[in-house]
Amino acid sequence: MAYQLFIGLSNNPTKLVINDEKKESFTIKEFDSVVCGLSNKEELAKYLYDKGIIKFSTITLPLNLKHKYKEKMLKDEIIYDDELLRYYATTSKNKTKLEVTPILTEFIEYIKSIALHETTSNYLLAPEQENNLSFEDCFLLESILKGNNYSLDIRSLLNQYKHYINGMNQYPDEQLEIYNEINSIDQQIRKYFTDSYLNLRKMIIWEKRYQEILKRNLQNTSDEVKKIMFTSQLKQIEIEKDYRNGISDKRDSIAVLTYEEAEEEYYLNHYNYIEPLDIINPKMKELYEWGGIDAVRQYMDLDEIYAYGDEDAKAIGLLPPDNHNFPNSKGTKK
Repeated sequence: MAYQLFIGLSNNPTKLVINDEKKESFTIKEFDSVVCGLSNKEELAKYLYDKGIIKFSTITLPLNLKHKYKEKMLKDEIIYDDELLRYYATTSKNKTKLEVTPILTEFIEYIKSIALHETTSNYLLAPEQENNLSFEDCFLLESILKGNNYSLDIRSLLNQYKHYINGMNQYPDEQLEIYNEINSIDQQIRKYFTDSYLNLRKMIIWEKRYQEILKRNLQNTSDEVKKIMFTSQLKQIEIEKDYRNGISDKRDSIAVLTYEEAEEEYYLNHYNYIEPLDIINPKMKELYEWGGIDAVRQYMDLDEIYAYGDEDAKAIGLLPPDNHNFPNSKGTKK
């Protein structure tokens, strides 16, 4: 299938240099072998300028990658800065199937982790059920992964995978059967990626759209807790991309947060939130959870502090655990 690159609304395709030859039509692998090694549109413009294809080193108009299908020109996504895709575009030019490499295996595990995590699962498996997505965003995420038949439907395979993983805890007496099912589906998921370069490319496009949506949601939301949650999701993508691009390996630091975990982090960062203790005095409990021991000292006098005995004072550290003496005289606020 022939692909072509256009600048803006021009009907004249822009050439690329493929194996030292200027070509205006090329395969998707030939295109990706060049462009996936460039960081962004600006670098592509400079590449075209350096090769003598365009007269200026910058391009202000949009770039459009297209291919012809049933007499129609269909638009394709341009993917920059992805060494995993560039590797397979370069090494599998004349091959249908992709070899299994450690980087591809890690990418598959990463996609499976998105399918399993409470925060990220709906983005991949059921966009229409994710509250943080608009109708347009749902369509963008869902449309790219539709297969031509059941065997190519990665979303269905990942849904099954999640179902059986959850079943390992729910049905302890059937773990052997469930394990065999998981193993079978795992092989089908791997086959999905190794059987077709375009399948791998589709998933990387899905990740690109997912990242763009998260960035937009992060910018538009006024919910500080959601900002923390979206940031944790974006951090996962950045870490995985850095790993497969050979920049760094920080996979051990990935921590995608649920809304509840993000909420706890928000309070820790903004309100000196302290984990609730078993405090009997309701006023002390509220103050301590809001501002810690300093808030108790500032807003409670001694009679209030010791109104329920000295156990609360011990619990928050006003008294050492073995100190059974507490004042009887009324104190003053500090």
